[in-house]
Amino acid sequence: MKLAKEAGYISAVTTRHGVLRPEHAGHLHALPRISLNGRYQQIGYVRTMLSGITTPLANRGKMLVTV
Repeated sequence: MKLAKEAGYISAVTTRHGVLRPEHAGHLHALPRISLNGRYQQIGYVRTMLSGITTPLANRGKMLVTV
């Protein structure tokens, strides 16, 4: 995060699972992402992940995902 900010990037993503929420506005160099690899390439899985319902499941109950 620090290196991305120092290099002049406006934002950066982490490897943490999640969707963007308004609260991420203060964490632009630690944004979560949805990974579409391996088993989760079907449209139903993508829609479920984009709904945000899987974020707390993947992050020990947290909706706001930062590092």
